[in-house]
Amino acid sequence: GGELHNRMMEIGAGLVLKTVKAIETNNVHPFEQDILIKQKSELKLAPKIFKDDCKLDFNKSISYLYNQIRGLSPYPGAFFEIKLPDESVQSIKIFKSLKESAGTVLTHELITDGKTFIKISASDGFISIKEIQVSGKKRMSVEELLRGYSFPNDSVIL
Repeated sequence: GGELHNRMMEIGAGLVLKTVKAIETNNVHPFEQDILIKQKSELKLAPKIFKDDCKLDFNKSISYLYNQIRGLSPYPGAFFEIKLPDESVQSIKIFKSLKESAGTVLTHELITDGKTFIKISASDGFISIKEIQVSGKKRMSVEELLRGYSFPNDSVIL
């Protein structure tokens, strides 16, 4: 979502300049927008995104999760929750990730070396997290987060 926004922003800026220049030179040919819509086709409204739509379900395929993360980044952002040993729940947003194929894996397992990577097992592989935001902290790379934060071994992904 964020990458598409940035590309469209560049294209749109050029189009605005081109349109203004055409108006200045009186070289504009307006037409009804209906001409661009195919006959008998119905325009569909984009569905509203709710908080539940942003929560990652690691029972799904890594392709589904990867696309969900890309589509919701940077806003509103895909997230998951972990239950800490003290029974508190912490929300974690993922902004960038990679998918890693694997055979049969145990889902909902958070794997990290504590220094350079965090990955979470899904139904058919792993989602390797590249950019993350733990609640109460700023958005950062996984390496930056792991310099000062560690996930307790008995944390449970909800």
